[in-house]
Amino acid sequence: MTNELIFKTLDSLNIPYEIQEHKAIFSEEDAKDVAITLEGIDVKNLFVKDKNHNYGLVSFTEHFGHKWMTGDVYKEE
Repeated sequence: MTNELIFKTLDSLNIPYEIQEHKAIFSEEDAKDVAITLEGIDVKNLFVKDKNHNYGLVSFTEHFGHKWMTGDVYKEE
């Protein structure tokens, strides 16, 4: 899935978004050198793929001291 397709999908669903590009962050140590200026909460994202080419994005955050996660699955056509 390309960035262009993602942006078109968000636009078609009238979902507002902001873009802030930065280097890839693979650890807490990497994140220390990146200044993020968008408002919001810190999350950890894990992009996964199974043997049947199903893709998923799992996002983790701490919310009021409790761990929770959300996810969505995209299947490659």
